Amino acid sequence: MTESDAYVQFVEDLRRALSRRSKESVVWEDVKKKEKIARPVLEKQTGDDRDPPEWVHVVLKGKGTVAPTVAIRNDKAYVFAFTNGDGKCFKLTTKNKEKVPPLSAAALWNYKKKTLDGDGDGDVVLPEDLDLKKQIAIICVTLSKAARFNSVCSVVKGGWDSTTGGAAITDRDVNLLKNWDDLSTAMIGWMKDKDDAKWFKNVKATTEIDTMEKAVKEVQIVLNKPPPSSLLDWIKYLWGLLVAMIKPQKLQENYHNKAA
Repeated sequence: MTESDAYVQFVEDLRRALSRRSKESVVWEDVKKKEKIARPVLEKQTGDDRDPPEWVHVVLKGKGTVAPTVAIRNDKAYVFAFTNGDGKCFKLTTKNKEKVPPLSAAALWNYKKKTLDGDGDGDVVLPEDLDLKKQIAIICVTLSKAARFNSVCSVVKGGWDSTTGGAAITDRDVNLLKNWDDLSTAMIGWMKDKDDAKWFKNVKATTEIDTMEKAVKEVQIVLNKPPPSSLLDWIKYLWGLLVAMIKPQKLQENYHNKAA
């Protein structure tokens, strides 16, 4: 097995680890082609200030003796913290930046240029700052981002296979990363009525995804972010509660009538 093949296998294992507790999935099926694809929906989000339902720890083993560990939330599939070579833990966050070492990347996943270009105190970025931020960015892309999207995983694999020793994600890949939550909402919503035009109209311009078929072939794990419930959904829900309350009463009345 080549290094690139081993990486792809690792990403597949990471996807399974992130979704192993998932109880829901989205499914697309083409009856004529006899093709069926299911993608797991991650566990419900607990909030950034709380622990996720489960942490996924990835140990990064290189040629040296140092093996830092990366902590990934299983409810959002993003790198939340890491330990350095000395075993000290650092958290990546947009809040309480004074608690983040000045050479780490704050809020790396928001893809804002000002965040990637500035260090913790807003001064001009020193070369070592930028270098470390690039390294952390690479870790985030090769781990959690590749777990989310097939195309990102393919780009990283291509970097291993490349004779020049490098690869870069495209503008479309960046747009996919930015719109993962909206794509997830569209995929979950699509399961209600199978209406491609309705659910993918807000993401097709930036992601080039306008059907559920394209979505399930690109998105590998789905964020648990369902669309807001409509008024009709609430009416159906309340009606279901009402029926559930009436049935036991009717059974009791019938029992008394027969007994009489």
